[in-house]
Formats: sequence, C-alpha cells, structure tokens
Amino acid sequence: AAITYLADHGGPDQLEPLTTIAGKNRSTEVLTKVVHAISRWEADRKNHCRRAELHGAIARIQANSGAVLRWTMFGPLSSAGSKTVLGRLHRVVDAAGPHHHVDSIRCVRARRQTQIATGTDAGVVMDQECDAIRKPVWLAVAHLESPQELDVECFASSNATLQIWLNANSVYKRDTVTEYRENGDQFEVSLPGRTSQLVVRMAGAKDGPHFHLRFRRKSSKAEHERLSKIGLTSQGDINRGGEVFAAAEKSQCIKCHRIGNEPGRIGPDLTGIGSRFSRIHLIESILEPSRTVAPSYETVNVVLMNGRLVSGVKIKDDKEVVTIGDNQGKIHEILKVDIEEMLVQPRSTMPDGLEERLTDQEF
Repeated sequence: AAITYLADHGGPDQLEPLTTIAGKNRSTEVLTKVVHAISRWEADRKNHCRRAELHGAIARIQANSGAVLRWTMFGPLSSAGSKTVLGRLHRVVDAAGPHHHVDSIRCVRARRQTQIATGTDAGVVMDQECDAIRKPVWLAVAHLESPQELDVECFASSNATLQIWLNANSVYKRDTVTEYRENGDQFEVSLPGRTSQLVVRMAGAKDGPHFHLRFRRKSSKAEHERLSKIGLTSQGDINRGGEVFAAAEKSQCIKCHRIGNEPGRIGPDLTGIGSRFSRIHLIESILEPSRTVAPSYETVNVVLMNGRLVSGVKIKDDKEVVTIGDNQGKIHEILKVDIEEMLVQPRSTMPDGLEERLTDQEF
C-alpha cells in the first residue's frame, strides 16, 4: 500500500528507499510495484532532469533481481519497419551511460508503449490491435545495469517466433511459432559490467504477443548448478513434498517455517509462496539462503555479559526483553541488562547445506 501511494504522490526523492526495498525483497508484487512507481515518476515531465537516474534505477533493479519487468514495446510493425527500428536501437548500444539508452528509445519513430510485466514468470501480454499489416512483428526493449560481469542462465518464452539481442549481439533465436510455455526457451549469456540493452523480436503471434524473460546468476558450485536444473525442469509431487517439509530432522523446514495458522515459528509464513516468488528464487533461497535476505529476517548476534553468544532472528523487542529465535526454531528471551553487544549481520539465519540432507527427488 505504501509503494502504491508513492507511485501517485511521491517522486525521485523517495528513490533510495524504494531501490533498497527491491534489493531485499524478491516478492513479485513488491518488485512490480516498485518498478511501476519509478516508471510513473520517469514519465512525469516535471522529473525530466532526473529521467536518466530513474531509468538507471530500474535497470539496476532488473539486473539485481533477474526479473526483467519494464519493457518498451514497438508494434505492430511490418517486417521492413521492424528492421528500421532494430537498426536504430542497435546503433546506440555502445553509447556511454543509461541516458543514451532512454533517449534512443524516445527517438525511434514508431508506435510504442510501456508495459510492466506481471506474475511470477514476469510475463507481458499484448492485445493485438486491428492493423492492415500481415504477420505483424513486435519489438520489446529493456535495460539492465550490473556493476560487474555476470554469467547468467536465461529463461524465456513467447507464443511467436523469438529472437533476442544483447547489446546488438544475437544471443538466442527460435524461428518456429510455439505456444507460450513458462521457461520454454533457455540459453546462457554473460552480462557485461555496465548498462546493457535487451531487444526481443517476435513475429507470427495469432492474438498478440505473450512473452517473458528472466534470468538467474549461475553458481560457482557445480552441485548447486545441477540441483538448480533439476528444480527448474522437474515436476514435484505436492503430497510427497509435504512429507519432506514436515520431516523436522530431515529437511529442518518445519522447525522455523509455518504454513497456515501454525503458531510458534520464527521464519516467514510459506503459505502460497509459489504465487509470490518465482521458482528460480525459491531454489536459490534453499541453496544460498543469504543471497537475498528478506527485511526483518537478518541474523542478530547477541553477545551476553557472561560471554555467551545467541544468534538468530529478532522476533520481539520489548522495553526490558529481546526475543531471539535461532536456526533450530528455539526461542530465547534475553534480559537487556544482560546484553553486552547486539549486532545485525547481513546473513540469513537459515543454515547453508540443507540440500545435502535430501535426495534429488526430495529436493
């Protein structure tokens, strides 16, 4: 609700807290609303002088989260018209800074509109407009800004042919028209440590294009890569998954997490988590719990006067007592007068290596 309010009544002065929220929360709803709010500010003429700053903020959010959410759509175009637009977009990718990228889009003389992706797949659905053009072509443009080079695996899909360029270099091509299927197209690419331009070309969609594109950073651990591919390509069984979740000594999930109205858990409520987060993010959260730590779930180290150390999530903070839940699900009520030091660590209380307890099928 607060992010929605800022979209209407806020402005660039609230950019830092919004980008901070997007950096710590991979919820589809949060990311989408943040990008929508910043896009609203960028479109406001009174913010003209800060347009490049706002555009760059969205590019960084997309590169950091792996969810490509804000697209500039050109179309429907004829085949010849799409070549003209594509050529103009390719010619500016080597220009310095995001300002050139946003201006290059504005300078292209073709029908365009901004679309914000939705859903855990970060999908965009365009309504086909009546047009005399046969077999219309659509182009979609987005920007990413990464501080360092990243090796990533991309997941895409469309109900049309699909060709993707990264900085004017073709990185993926499918010439056949297929049905939209989440993560149906996969390829690997390296994102340079600067602002990059993604261009997607689609042709042959019967009812207007439906597409998505997102990516994940590849892990340096071969075992994590192997398990990620299993999790992304295999279908699970909800009943057997429930049994693994509830097996406290095996998976340890139930020690800290809850589903529904179960009381006494210190971790986030996982009810409906599949409708709030992408499958990619859920896999990464198990394999690398500290990659993205949700707000209020950072680890707190409490050093007591007697030298004892208690680490976990701060559940409650009263005037005289602070309550900490550790990674075994145990609750510790600590008198503040007994505390020598309390430090917040940018790490998750959820332990590493939980996947080592599971078979591939259980994972």
